[in-house]
Amino acid sequence: MAQSRFFLMHEGGLYASYLTNLFFRDFNGPSKFGGLLILGDPISGGRKRRLAAFHNSNSAMVGAAESVFNKGRELYPDLNSTGVEIIKAYGVPSLVPMDGERVHYVGADVNGPETRRAILDIVGPHPHSFVFCFLNCIFDALWFKTGVRLINGHPAVLPYARGIGAVEHFAAVEAWDDFERSVGATVHYMDEDIDTGPIILQARLVKPFAYESLARVRAHCLLSTFELMARVANLLNNEPEVVPVGIAQCEATRYRLFKRKERTKEVREAAAAAFDKERARREPSVGL
Repeated sequence: MAQSRFFLMHEGGLYASYLTNLFFRDFNGPSKFGGLLILGDPISGGRKRRLAAFHNSNSAMVGAAESVFNKGRELYPDLNSTGVEIIKAYGVPSLVPMDGERVHYVGADVNGPETRRAILDIVGPHPHSFVFCFLNCIFDALWFKTGVRLINGHPAVLPYARGIGAVEHFAAVEAWDDFERSVGATVHYMDEDIDTGPIILQARLVKPFAYESLARVRAHCLLSTFELMARVANLLNNEPEVVPVGIAQCEATRYRLFKRKERTKEVREAAAAAFDKERARREPSVGL
């Protein structure tokens, strides 16, 4: 049996740095980890220095001050309330490698011919190559003819919470049964539809209302996703004769797809307010 190799692909950003840290922590020495594929262009020297200063001075500083968040927003435009809660709970991650033999910048358009060619040149188009993906884009049908096994990390429990912001949508309309079964994380094989591929591993937050805010719930869902992705990668690394077998999702329980354009500011604000209200109602049984 051919040896498996696996890669991590993302678009950069603060959240991705937590995930990258897990992979470089677990697979720092000889391993089947082929490296990091970054969608985008190489980072300039000036930005590298600014990132290094930010991460090195704030690494693992739990309960960071507002000045840290402000600096983080300058460097990472994607730093929202969820990112703030991640930093509060876990600190700023240590700086991840931005260059070297295991870091590959492959271009910005994952479905463009040049980027596709660059990725396949590195990964190799065969069924023993696995690519763990944390991306905000959709793969076109051609990807599923390459033989590469694409694995997605989804910060909610499938098949109940497909797409973007499903957990927030459930909170906004106070659909608490749907909310509680959806908060968590899923690692699944990707197919030509969105969030419908076979499920490899998933986990659910047992007491979501024990968290002080919806942003903190989302933060833990995101970090749980990263931990599950690392666990699956460790299986590939440590068990050379084993590959994860995904379980097909049940179409009868599959919820509708939530789209990015539906996750409006109004929905996010309504969701946060509804969560706070419901949490206060359940306060006697919360048990923080």
